[in-house]
Amino acid sequence: MTDDELEKLIKELPKKPLATGTDELRFSLAGVQDKTAVTLIDGKIALPKGNAPTTHILKPAIQELEETVENEYICLKTAERMGIKVPKIEIRKVNGTKFFLIERYDRKINNGYISRIHQEDFCQAYNIMSSNKYQSEGGVSLKMCYDLVRKTSQPANNLKQLTELVIFNYLIGNKDAHGKNY
Repeated sequence: MTDDELEKLIKELPKKPLATGTDELRFSLAGVQDKTAVTLIDGKIALPKGNAPTTHILKPAIQELEETVENEYICLKTAERMGIKVPKIEIRKVNGTKFFLIERYDRKINNGYISRIHQEDFCQAYNIMSSNKYQSEGGVSLKMCYDLVRKTSQPANNLKQLTELVIFNYLIGNKDAHGKNY
């Protein structure tokens, strides 16, 4: 995409979530924050066609909360410094419009070929509708998450990782740490 095309895409996200209405694009990303899936090719942002997999998620600042790009960057870099595994991230600007670019952890790139890695969040694993993502609305509890992780192939390592994530999200005041985000 040219800088002007990218800036236009970002500015239209509030009216066209996930770049809907753009020919041949089919994206599925959870959450209410404006974002879209993109592919990075030689450092440049591109929109894939059809069912082609994407490599990154692009998130502009939330309107009226301009520092959300920096906030997310700082939170993830802090997690990384604390030993929590995080994807590659960066802050970029196009024509003065800043955005957060995060590498998808559910992709594998091998010799230029992008493949999807199947992922399930805790709500999916328990067959709970995404509209019930919060425990107070019938979503998963922390106990349910721990019970499920105990059944994995590496329970000790996975329980440690889940505990670190829960504590970190509590310490940074992340109120969006629900069953769909784990």
